[in-house]
Amino acid sequence: MRYWSAADVDPISLIQSSLIISSWSPAPPAPIHENNSYWVDLAFKHANSVQLWSGSSAECSRRRLLWWCCIVRDRHLAVVLRRPYRLHNITTTGELPSYGDFSIEATEPSFLDLPSKRLAMLSFVWLCRLSEIMARIAHFQRQVRNLSQFQSS
Repeated sequence: MRYWSAADVDPISLIQSSLIISSWSPAPPAPIHENNSYWVDLAFKHANSVQLWSGSSAECSRRRLLWWCCIVRDRHLAVVLRRPYRLHNITTTGELPSYGDFSIEATEPSFLDLPSKRLAMLSFVWLCRLSEIMARIAHFQRQVRNLSQFQSS
């Protein structure tokens, strides 16, 4: 497994690996602590260690895309798995990804035709916007859960 294979792997690779592995959900008898939330936690740990949301203008676009991948995955898991308490405190610049963040892939895609690539980029930008709504839903779920616990005690 790439994540555990080398101690000196750069944090960007660790973030990417953690996000990919977070899509996998182990079945018993796998260790319960290595569920998808565990891997998202590791992605945020590495993202915070390099302050992924900040950076020079040359590398900022790619870092912003990866940061938003972390944010989207975190918010998606919090809402879908009904775990609003797992939502991370996120530092954002308030700036959503744009076509410009995809750099040369926006004009000369490597693996898709240009219309398909543009649709994929647009879909990701809208997914980031949707994740902001997901965060509000997760916060609301947490408030409702806390309120119901308070009323029952």
